Amino acid sequence: MASHFGELADMELRDPDALYHFCDRVRDDARELSWALQFQADMLQGDLSTVAVPEGRFGSLSSKARAKAVASCLRLAAEAVTHAGRLTVKCYSLFKRHYLVEESEPSKPRFKLPA
Repeated sequence: MASHFGELADMELRDPDALYHFCDRVRDDARELSWALQFQADMLQGDLSTVAVPEGRFGSLSSKARAKAVASCLRLAAEAVTHAGRLTVKCYSLFKRHYLVEESEPSKPRFKLPA
């Protein structure tokens, strides 16, 4: 994963194709990292829910509730990474809308009314 970040940092965004490939790469990496974080959160929650804690330390808070609270941080990180991936797609979409001139056909009517 570290090599991916080095490659991303070295990319020069000087043309639309480079920006597209950069955004596509970030989206794919973000999706992969999000899946890993989500999987590890599930595994961590499962492992921590079986750990016994000395009596009286956390009151009536069950081990499952504590495990869920700990794993929720990884789940939130996974959501944040997913959001970052979505924003890179939005970045390219907005770039395309505002900076790329598309040749469009003359507008044609979508339907004809019967005469």
